[in-house]
Amino acid sequence: FFFKQKTAYEMLRSLVGSEMCIRDRLSIYAIQSAFNDRRFDPIKKKEVPLLTCFLSLLTNFEKVTDPLDWEVGKHGIRIEFEDDDQQYRGTYLPQVAEEQGWTQKETLEHLVEKAGYYGKLKKIYSSIKLTRYQSSKCSLTFDEYFSMRK
Repeated sequence: FFFKQKTAYEMLRSLVGSEMCIRDRLSIYAIQSAFNDRRFDPIKKKEVPLLTCFLSLLTNFEKVTDPLDWEVGKHGIRIEFEDDDQQYRGTYLPQVAEEQGWTQKETLEHLVEKAGYYGKLKKIYSSIKLTRYQSSKCSLTFDEYFSMRK
């Protein structure tokens, strides 16, 4: 699952995730997402009423032999590969490529770079182990949460 928070203006504020059991981790990841995502400043108290929390449950994992055997907007992708005895891995949720306007190849290039590899895709393409998956999403605004707590 992945836990994401956005402001009322659709600005991404945090994103963390895990392939572990949601019941055991959701509250932990909500806190980590809010305060420990190094890509963003910690969420401030005044931002809380403006937040919408999103939860993506990852489903239907399928290993594929062709790194382009997936559909933009339908599948998320997880990659693993090795180069010079260094292992790399990364994942994008199903909505990422579509939101960014990327093709399959562009998405793969960005994900390889996100994994920390800065060489040519052509060099490692045949060694990429790709798993495609889908997700089921839900969201909750602060106002909805607050109404439920009354």
